[in-house]
Amino acid sequence: MNLSTERLLLRRFEEADLSDALEYLSDPEVMKYIEPAFDRQKAKKFIRTCGLEKDPLVYALVHKGDNKVLGHVIFHEFNHPDEFELGWVIGKKYWGQGLATEIGRKIIDYGFGVLNLNIIVAQTQLSNVRSIRALESLGMKRNPDYNENLPVWSILTED
Repeated sequence: MNLSTERLLLRRFEEADLSDALEYLSDPEVMKYIEPAFDRQKAKKFIRTCGLEKDPLVYALVHKGDNKVLGHVIFHEFNHPDEFELGWVIGKKYWGQGLATEIGRKIIDYGFGVLNLNIIVAQTQLSNVRSIRALESLGMKRNPDYNENLPVWSILTED
């Protein structure tokens, strides 16, 4: 999956992306709602096991202005083939610029238009206000049908 917006390029990870990825993955503030910050070895393993697989779980998010991997996007099957999970991790330097919403819109259009998905979901902690704002700006709503420890937002094809 290669997608492009005015400012962003979404593509598969490459081994050469490790330094850029480590920059955001090693930041405790960036990783606050996900898991403890990564060291180099864990970042390398993450890229290999999640980003370089035949069907990746994550994709590199590149800023066209400086050609830097600024984060990654999660986009993969969730519970069944017509339901995918969307998520993102973006380096602190790029926060507050609307990039999650920009790439999120492109992915939702791709998911419903090209992949013919019925539902796209996202998970985040209730204290992650920035992500919740971005999800809601994408038209996603808190989904009470999921009874999980981590709250789920969703958007359906007819939304």
